[in-house]
Amino acid sequence: MQGKAAIGVVVWDSTDSFVDEIGKMVMASSSLQAEAIAVREACLFASAAQLKHSCVESDCQVVIKLSSTEDAPLGNQSSYSGH
Repeated sequence: MQGKAAIGVVVWDSTDSFVDEIGKMVMASSSLQAEAIAVREACLFASAAQLKHSCVESDCQVVIKLSSTEDAPLGNQSSYSGH
């Protein structure tokens, strides 16, 4: 069963200056899936912004390990479209 979850992504540059933020409600079947969606949104943002180097940080070790594999089961999420 899916429910609503809030996710947030904060983007800063290499000098630790604030760049942008993403905050939105998503549908997720677990807190693990919500964490995975947040990581995916961060990656989509970096791609859309054509960032050459990026670092994703999360307090969810499971999602970070999964997201560093080729076949990460992150579910069916929509593409980043800005805000």
